[in-house]
Amino acid sequence: MSTLQTNTIQTSSGGPVTLTKQIAQKSYWRLNQIGSTLDDSFGVSSTSDSATGIWVINTINSFDSNHFGISSAGTNWHTYFSSTTTASSVTQVAGNSSHTSVDALIYGSLTGDLA
Repeated sequence: MSTLQTNTIQTSSGGPVTLTKQIAQKSYWRLNQIGSTLDDSFGVSSTSDSATGIWVINTINSFDSNHFGISSAGTNWHTYFSSTTTASSVTQVAGNSSHTSVDALIYGSLTGDLA
C-alpha cells in the first residue's frame, strides 16, 4: 500500500483548490449584530443590516441553486433563516422567546454544491 504525504495541495496555476460537488462547509460566519461587526468568517463577501435582528449574509461563491444546507446558532437567542434565500445570499434572523427580533451574537454556516 502507498502513502501520500503533503503539506499543500494547489491547482496547476498555484492557487487554492476549489471544493465542488462535495458536502463540505462552504461558508461560515460569527456576526455580532449588537456591534454590527463580522467577528469571523469564511466564504462571506459582505453582510448588511436589514432591521433589528435581521441580517443578509452574502457569499463569495454562489451555490448551484438556492437549495443548500443551512445551520445557525445564537447566544441566548433563537436564530433561524427566512425564506428569502438566493444562490449567493441568506437572511438570518435572531429573536427572543416571544418571537420578537433582537440584535444578538449569531453564527451560521452553509454547505452544498457550488455553481
